[in-house]
Amino acid sequence: VYVLASVQTPTDPMDVHFIRSTDGGLTWSSPVRVNDDAAGSGAWQWFATMSVAPNGRIDVVWNDNRNTLQVNRSQLFYSYSLDAGVNWSENTAVSPVFDSFVGWPNSIEVLASIRA
Repeated sequence: VYVLASVQTPTDPMDVHFIRSTDGGLTWSSPVRVNDDAAGSGAWQWFATMSVAPNGRIDVVWNDNRNTLQVNRSQLFYSYSLDAGVNWSENTAVSPVFDSFVGWPNSIEVLASIRA
């Protein structure tokens, strides 16, 4: 069983952490930090999600503001594991910087008007 989450840590507002259970959830591994920016940088890594490929590779993506340190200026980052989440690849930015505030909060109003 694999669990991935963005969690507040003592050194950063949010980091991506991974844990796993090899006994159906009875016991769990210690958390592994997936994002590889410097601890204590103040960057936010948020909205993490993962998938598992047929060959067992775990792919993870998340929003990350390490390159801007602005609350609304993020990039999509990617990392993978080939050993069930014990080790993770170097993080790679896979998008340009984007403004996560674009469309918010008006996007909610647009959706409400479409549903009406």
